[in-house]
Amino acid sequence: MHTYSTYSAYIHTVHTYIHTVHTCIHTVHTYSTCIHTYIHTYIHTYIHTYSTYIHTYIQYIHTYIREVSKQDNWPVEKSDLVNKHIKHFIQFANAIDFEKL
Repeated sequence: MHTYSTYSAYIHTVHTYIHTVHTCIHTVHTYSTCIHTYIHTYIHTYIHTYSTYIHTYIQYIHTYIREVSKQDNWPVEKSDLVNKHIKHFIQFANAIDFEKL
């Protein structure tokens, strides 16, 4: 035969279990929020940083093109380019091991 104290203990145990489950759910929700915030902040910072980098690089290229275009010798003659870089190109070509290709 069950007494009032047995039912009361059972109800208390169930209440404690429910409270524990609620605490676990709250903890998971808190971690989920933290992870979401971290990912959002990381992605936002990453995108902002690299978009700033790309924007700065594009401005640098435009400035460079304007400065080079102002020079009297623009565009450079093909013969000047060949004479300037032929030595390095020949060294590169001679370094290729055609037997391994």
